[in-house]
Amino acid sequence: MPLLRILGVWFGVAIVIGGTIGAGILRTPNLVMSHAGSPALAITVWIVAGVFAMAAAASLAELAAAIPKSGGFYVFAQRALGDGFGFIAGSADWFANSAAVAFVAVAGAEYLGILLPALAPHQALAASASIVVMALLQLVGARASGRLQEGLSLTKTLAFAVLVVAFFTADAPASAPAVSRAGVQPVDLVSLALAVQLARGAYDGSQSGSYFAGEDVDPGRNLPRAFIGGTAIVMGVYVLLNLAVQHVLSADTIAASALPIAQAASQVFGARGATAVTLIAIWSPLTIMSATLLCLTRILYAMGSDGLLPLALGRTDGRGTPLAGLACSTAAALALVQLGGFESVATVATIFMITGYLSALVSLLVLRRTEPQLPRPFRVWGAPWTVLVVIAGYLAIFAGVVVGAPRDASIGIGVLVAGYALYKASRRAR
Repeated sequence: MPLLRILGVWFGVAIVIGGTIGAGILRTPNLVMSHAGSPALAITVWIVAGVFAMAAAASLAELAAAIPKSGGFYVFAQRALGDGFGFIAGSADWFANSAAVAFVAVAGAEYLGILLPALAPHQALAASASIVVMALLQLVGARASGRLQEGLSLTKTLAFAVLVVAFFTADAPASAPAVSRAGVQPVDLVSLALAVQLARGAYDGSQSGSYFAGEDVDPGRNLPRAFIGGTAIVMGVYVLLNLAVQHVLSADTIAASALPIAQAASQVFGARGATAVTLIAIWSPLTIMSATLLCLTRILYAMGSDGLLPLALGRTDGRGTPLAGLACSTAAALALVQLGGFESVATVATIFMITGYLSALVSLLVLRRTEPQLPRPFRVWGAPWTVLVVIAGYLAIFAGVVVGAPRDASIGIGVLVAGYALYKASRRAR
């Protein structure tokens, strides 16, 4: 059976929020503050990173509205660049998202160990159990899974909103000086570039709406609203939360704290504040796992439907759930949890994710040239220049990963090249 066309704009917003807001905003503010050097520059960094994410989201919104087919980056690359590049984009996207499920499951298990110390020695087991539970919840069908994602995302957004209000109503610190960093000036361009890159990583997930374009009841109208509206909400949460933390803690305190949001909550609420932030830190990975597992099944469904993968992956049950894709994606995430070594896996996954983004952005420019007659209910603002700026940004990030982690980056690039060669060989054999 084909995927059911039953989703709407609120699901799109929820999947963007649920796939984006997570451990990044809890772990990153201290690093951004440290590199930015002052509260004002730190907030500017979060805004610049948000604008970049908004431009990328708008580009994907144009593609998804013009090609309302579920599957994400694969769909766009296959349409514009052919099956071979589509296969690479889809495979890379699937691996990157499988790694993301495993990573956030382990992160959630780490926070659960803080809350319940008896579980701390069993992080892999707790992470695996959370993945299985979120996968089983998707068996209720596409409609119920959509409602679940909306509820999870709304709850998470409200929790952060409560923190923002509580921080702003608390007593401010005596002063908020620039960060003391020996040998580095607060306006150092290299430090600012690193800060922007760190903040930008916290916005990863804004592409999530593109995986469900074929299931939206009115894609031309709903998808641009979901992409841009969801990213705008994420940006608002990030900027307000950082401003609120700055209201409670000094800049030096934020830069020195591993978890400044938890420290701010402890200062405002006492010991209960740290517990509240820990609960949010456990809840956030669950929403990301739910959203990402939904995305993973759509990638395999699209590739299976087009014959690039076994046809069984391109089928759904009567409730619109791609069961084979869900089983494969769950198994991959569970295997990565057991494998460990997440620093290397994360670097390889970053190479794959950037490959997916670049394939989509290039596809947008190619399709504008090769299919000018294609109906486009939404057009990205300022194209092609805005698209080229985003492409340049991702190329810079790609180069930074290669320079910073050449071994892991080489593995990722090698896997992409080998995958393409394997695909071409299998096509010739058939």
